[in-house]
Amino acid sequence: MEGIRDGAVRIRMFRPFPEEALRALLAGARRVGVIDRDLRALHAPITR
Repeated sequence: MEGIRDGAVRIRMFRPFPEEALRALLAGARRVGVIDRDLRALHAPITR
């Protein structure tokens, strides 16, 4: 039976952004998914 290798990274500090550390963690990843939890977009009016 083949398993699925997965992991998660939680960024707790944005300034200064830990770019080098994040690149090192994701260096071997074939795919990366990002979940945006910015709730301000839900309260903005829809414009076209």
